[in-house]
This record gives sequence, structure tokens and C-alpha cells, in this order.
Amino acid sequence: MAIIETVIALALIFGFARKVTYIFSALVALGIWSIAEGFGGPHSSTSTDIGSAVIYAVVAMSLLAMSFQCGLSRYSVDHYLERRLPWWHKVAEIGAHNHPAPASISACRRRTPRRSLPAADLGALDVSPTQWGSTRSSHDSHILGAGISQQPAIVWS
Repeated sequence: MAIIETVIALALIFGFARKVTYIFSALVALGIWSIAEGFGGPHSSTSTDIGSAVIYAVVAMSLLAMSFQCGLSRYSVDHYLERRLPWWHKVAEIGAHNHPAPASISACRRRTPRRSLPAADLGALDVSPTQWGSTRSSHDSHILGAGISQQPAIVWS
């Protein structure tokens, strides 16, 4: 069992045969959960821990879905194998072989906002003890609502 887990770990780290690896690792995790962990037993009315193997299966299936959404990763062994072996996409990718080139994938990259919001002027923030309770001004009660009491008021000057 240790050899199988080591092979799965190396395939995940290097991105080798990703589709097959994700499905196989989910099946192995479900096998461990059902046989070795006894579906998260012992079963009692206060038992809440289902075991960690089920989480590994969920993560493997999430990686498979993300692989389908994002396409081929240029940092995987599969990227280099698909260049040399045109049929390798059947082992490495889920779905048809119509994913965009790795340089043009923008859906899975971290996006920067198109328009940045202005930075807050923290020097203008006034949170003073005089803003507590009955010393609140009429302007503050208009902003925060007339029925609120004993709440700190934040006043922008």
C-alpha cells in the first residue's frame, strides 16, 4: 500500500497522467475509507469524524474538475509528453482535446482588478471615546439610525 501511495504522490507532484492519477487516487482513497477506516467508524450517536480518506477523494475529484476547467498546465510532465506523443491527451486530460494553448488560458490565472478602488484615508478615521453613548451628535444618529445606543460610531471627517 505504501508503494501505491508513493506513486500517486509522485504523479500528483509532477503532473504525470493527471486524469488517470486523479481518478485512481480517488478510488484508492474511497477503498481505504471503506475497508481500513470502516466508513469512519466506530459508529455511535456522538461520532462526528468520518475520517480523512473521504476528504482525499473529494480533493482528487476537485482536481479533476479543475483540470477540465483550466486545461493543460505548462508546469506538468503531461505538457511535455503531449508535445511528443499526440495521443497522450487521452491519458492526461478529461474531455476533448480542444483546450486552448497554455499561454492563452486566462480563466485559471489570478486576475487583477480592472479598476482599483481609492485607498482609504486612515488619518481621517475618528473613533474616539466621546462617540460612545449619549454624547453622540445629531449627525451621528442620522448616519447610524436614531434607535441605536451604546454602539461605537465611526466618523469620517
